[in-house]
Amino acid sequence: MVVLGQSGGSDESVRTLPLPAPLAFALSLQWFLHVVVGSCSICVSFLYWILSYPSSKHALTAFNLNLHLVNSIQTILDLLLSSTPVHLYHYLYVLLAAGLYLGFVVIYWLAGCTNLSGQPYIYSILDFGGRPLVAASVTLAVCLLGLPCCHFLLWNLQLFRDRVVGRSRMVLTKWVWWWVRVGGRPLSELVFSLDAGSSVFETRKREIP
Repeated sequence: MVVLGQSGGSDESVRTLPLPAPLAFALSLQWFLHVVVGSCSICVSFLYWILSYPSSKHALTAFNLNLHLVNSIQTILDLLLSSTPVHLYHYLYVLLAAGLYLGFVVIYWLAGCTNLSGQPYIYSILDFGGRPLVAASVTLAVCLLGLPCCHFLLWNLQLFRDRVVGRSRMVLTKWVWWWVRVGGRPLSELVFSLDAGSSVFETRKREIP
């Protein structure tokens, strides 16, 4: 919890109340999963409906819609209704998750596993046995283009959310709380994701107004 108070006239000071270690860990894990699942779910939805669905011609069932559409809608709503920050450099976590999933896909293929249709792949565009060149090209395109674009989309949705709320004391309190208590970073290095210049390539120190 973060408390803003008056200190000597009109100057504002920021102090934080300690969080229990299990709660801090749970919130850090939630922050990590919020970013990874958000970017990946939107990317999967785009790829499925643009590339996989037209060629595979799967039945348009409630299961299919829930698996490849509803999850992305839930991700966007969760981002807009919560106060969880999204930074551009969080893409590194998304890339790590994509690498783990790629390893799973390769092991899935090498082990001879099949999908619900009896085919030796999860998605037809990731058929390393039948179309290795296509699968490799799609993998590179997703990691270097698709996931960055989806993460950039989430970052801009967050900008929209926070600009609607405004640069109020509540927004400031939220940023300090996530940065100091959950992220474990010093207050002197606070970087606002509202700042378009805050990215993996630049860390700028900002003074609390």
